[in-house]
Amino acid sequence: MHHQNRMRGLLCAALLLAGCGSKHPMQTFESQDGGFTIETPVALRESEETSFISPRGGMSTELYKFAGGLASEHCSFAVWYQDYPDLYLAQTGTDKLLDNTRDAMAQAVRGTVAKEDKITFLNYPGRNIAITAYSSEAEKMTMHLRIFLVNNRLYRIMVIDGELQRVPQDVLNRFMASFQLTKPAG
Repeated sequence: MHHQNRMRGLLCAALLLAGCGSKHPMQTFESQDGGFTIETPVALRESEETSFISPRGGMSTELYKFAGGLASEHCSFAVWYQDYPDLYLAQTGTDKLLDNTRDAMAQAVRGTVAKEDKITFLNYPGRNIAITAYSSEAEKMTMHLRIFLVNNRLYRIMVIDGELQRVPQDVLNRFMASFQLTKPAG
C-alpha cells in the first residue's frame, strides 16, 4: 500500500513537472481570413458558429474558432475572432463589449474572474483576464484569456489548464505573446 501511494505521488509530481504542452514543439499557425499568426504547441482546428449579439437575438455575427488541445493533459489552446457590425459597436461601446465578452466567457465555464488588467495591443484596447472554474471532476481549472478589439474585429486568445496539469509559464507566455496581425481587421 505504501509503495502504491508513493508511486501515485511520484506520478503526480512528474505530471506537474512535465506540464501541459511542454513536450510539444511550438509551430506557427496562420489564419489568412482571420488575419493573424500565432505560435502554438498543438494543431488548431477551425470551426464556426452563429453568435447572437443582441439581447433579443435580432443581430448575429459569425464566430470563428481555432482550437486544439491535449485530451490526455486536460488543456486547450484557442484563438477566436468575430466581426461586429458598426451599429452594434456604436451602441455598445468598446469597454462594454470587452466587459460583456469577459462575462460571457466566465459564464460559459461557470467560473469567476480572478484577475483582470486593461491592456493594449498595437494601440488597440484589450484585457488580460484569468478566470477560475471547476471541471466535472472537481479539478480547479484556469482560463488565461486575452481579448482585443481591432477595429470591428474582436480577438480572443486563450489557454485553459488544470490544477494538476499546468501549462508551463514559458509555453503560456509564448503562445499569448506570439499573436500577430497579418492584415488590418474590420
